[in-house]
Amino acid sequence: MLAIVTQGPLGQVIGNIVHNAMTHAFRGRSAGTLTVAATLQSDWVEITFADDGNGMDSTVLGRIFEPFYTTRFGQGGSGLGLSISLNLVTGVLGGSLQVASEPGRGSRFTLRLPLQAPSSVTV
Repeated sequence: MLAIVTQGPLGQVIGNIVHNAMTHAFRGRSAGTLTVAATLQSDWVEITFADDGNGMDSTVLGRIFEPFYTTRFGQGGSGLGLSISLNLVTGVLGGSLQVASEPGRGSRFTLRLPLQAPSSVTV
């Protein structure tokens, strides 16, 4: 079991992305790698979370940000983590969250945030 300590909206987003990778990316495997990297770009920071796990097909990929969508129905997940994360990133932090994935080739989440969070954001 992986314990992730999160504080504030950014901590919750990071915790949700890492938790999903640990829960889904390596299912059925004994090992895998999750790489987290940050790059400063002018007045933005880009944080990437890339795993070498199972990846997602286009059906799953197209739905992962929907509220209550889960591939583990009845197994403990609420299907809210990535939906909440997307709403926090766009509605509170003023950024964007994108994902790219292919079956057997892992997944890459790209979180892009302004260095200065907006005082208010309209969604």
